[in-house]
Amino acid sequence: MFDLLQQDIYLYQSMGNVFIHVVGDWNSRVGIKRDYTACDKYLDCVDCANHIPSVRNTVDTVSNLHGHKKLHLCKATL
Repeated sequence: MFDLLQQDIYLYQSMGNVFIHVVGDWNSRVGIKRDYTACDKYLDCVDCANHIPSVRNTVDTVSNLHGHKKLHLCKATL
């Protein structure tokens, strides 16, 4: 499911901007995994090097494979 969605996003990104609205939790648990990109392709790494993101505040510290894949999908398709 994640691979197919990522392929579709890449396909449509080649045609222009893509807006994805994902409904549901997909049984994805991310726990305390980092849910941000430290330095992405749109920011100069010098500009974001001094930025310290907030610590995730969650009671669910468990992550699973779907959570890992969902985070990867979001980061890979910026």
